[in-house]
Amino acid sequence: MKWAILGLSILFCAGQALAQTPDSISQHLAAADPAAVQKGIEEIRAFLQTKPDEAINNLQGPWLEELLRQGRCDVVADLALRGEVANPARASSVEALQRWRVQALLRSGKNAQALAAAKGLFNVAAMESTGRALLLLTEALQAARPEDPDVARRLVSQQIAGAEAHGESTPATRPGEVMASIRVDAADYQAALDKFDPDRFVINATQFVDLSSRGNLLLLVDRADEARAWPATTASVPWPTTESPAPSKPKPARLARPTDGSIICNRGSEKWAALFPRVFTANC
Repeated sequence: MKWAILGLSILFCAGQALAQTPDSISQHLAAADPAAVQKGIEEIRAFLQTKPDEAINNLQGPWLEELLRQGRCDVVADLALRGEVANPARASSVEALQRWRVQALLRSGKNAQALAAAKGLFNVAAMESTGRALLLLTEALQAARPEDPDVARRLVSQQIAGAEAHGESTPATRPGEVMASIRVDAADYQAALDKFDPDRFVINATQFVDLSSRGNLLLLVDRADEARAWPATTASVPWPTTESPAPSKPKPARLARPTDGSIICNRGSEKWAALFPRVFTANC
């Protein structure tokens, strides 16, 4: 009897795992029954544990869009965060999920959190999407600081001034006043950051993913200086070696911005590569 119950339990769990498919989850999310939608949400959380990449692909596609359409802003913000920490090495996905997170926080009126998240988005935004990230950052600024109607204009002006200064012999090294005033709490990401050991000196293919993951997480929590400084110890490591060959097409975590916070050096692989020429010269 005991073994029969155990066997039924195993079959039940296997059936539950098989039920968690993108199509079935999408059907639950689109259902009119709130209980079915809630079941879909729980299935997403489980799916992120078993098949994170497939779950992330669907999160940044139809799932978060549908949930936000339903006004489930807290759920969208939570699932976006879970997706980011499930695989923070995927820079483009981290950016896409963070954008959903900012939008959900804004729509729910959590403007201070939205502003912090928007700064994290600006930090990880790719060069080609910097303008879009800056627009969302100004929207969050206006929502979080209604008593200062000029704040968005000042932010943009300071970004432009910083970008122009990079053509001078002595560019600015301090963040603009508005950007520096936006504080980001790392609490939501601390557990994920703790997973990646900052003292590793040998980088192989697996640890390369750790490097990208930690870099993207640091940018999300506005610790760009650490993202720059932490892997500098790898400069003395021979690369590549037969034991740890270089990844075929590395996609490293990319630097958010220069120390003055201007838009010109928003995340770009060439900026990250400049820090690690021995690692990336032949691969970027």
